[in-house]
Amino acid sequence: MTADTHAFRGVLGTRVKICKPADPEAKGLVERGNGYLETSFLPGRTFASPADFNTQLRLWLPLANGRTKRPLGCAPTDRVDADRQAMLPLPPVAPLTGWSQTLRLPRDHYVRLDSNDYSVHPSAVGRCVDVTADLERVRVVCDGRPVADHERVWDIHQTISDPCHVEAAKTLRHERPTTTRGVASELAFLTRTLKAPTLRDAVDRLAERARAEAWTHEEFLAACLQREVSARDAHGGEGRIRAARFPARKSLEEFDFDHARGLERDQIAHLGTLDFVTGKENAIFLGPSDTDKTHLATGLAIRACQAGHRVLFRHRVAVGRPPGRRSQQRSAARGAGPAGALPVT
Repeated sequence: MTADTHAFRGVLGTRVKICKPADPEAKGLVERGNGYLETSFLPGRTFASPADFNTQLRLWLPLANGRTKRPLGCAPTDRVDADRQAMLPLPPVAPLTGWSQTLRLPRDHYVRLDSNDYSVHPSAVGRCVDVTADLERVRVVCDGRPVADHERVWDIHQTISDPCHVEAAKTLRHERPTTTRGVASELAFLTRTLKAPTLRDAVDRLAERARAEAWTHEEFLAACLQREVSARDAHGGEGRIRAARFPARKSLEEFDFDHARGLERDQIAHLGTLDFVTGKENAIFLGPSDTDKTHLATGLAIRACQAGHRVLFRHRVAVGRPPGRRSQQRSAARGAGPAGALPVT
């Protein structure tokens, strides 16, 4: 159990009993109660919020508890007084409930809770704020001063804006215009936190293109993300190529087909699509020496590295050795000696 669960249990002076799986005398009792609620109370009802759910449940409980239950021999309402006398009194201090989080308020002065965005007074931008929420309200406090108080919304993907926060943000933008230096320093911090150095170097050039070509915000964001993803793919491919331990770096584009006259270009081009890797098949090049079988194998393996696959290159003399754990988990194109490609089944 978590520390919050232990704190809640300790304040109430109770203990938690963990039921065994499929225990009809313990877990089964709880599940039967839940099943009765699902079949007798929930059908045909709709709820706007947890408060609405509790209100409807409160109106339904006297009807359900007033019915005579065969296992009890009476109605549950007849046992309420006796049960209350056996209960401990509630503690003088109520246990802490709800949801809380501490975070640094971003520049857009909104905090997110359950996929919904709630506005905060922009004076707290860049400072640590405490966000607390219960079933009815969402509150934000900065240095003991409340900077937001919203009714909690139970829909999804909503933006809840306080008109006072919107007007304050407009006023602050006019009074304290954002300097280029301030934005640059913040971008440097954010890209360093995200470990996106390529984005940091490219954002200025992309911003200039966005202004000149009148990009939308979405187009500018897509261009930034595409630049970072492309750089990560390229860097990842280089890392996988180094880890493969190729004796020399050779590509399929550099292969001399005039030297290997019996080789079909279309067949090699098809192998270059790496469909045999997707189909979990092997590619073996057979032929006399000095027909550039290793060149073809290396070219296919490098293309596989660039496509995101991990490769381990092994010389022919090492093929007979017991493979290590890494080589068992990788598909490698091996040159074994007319140069052609044959599937192995």
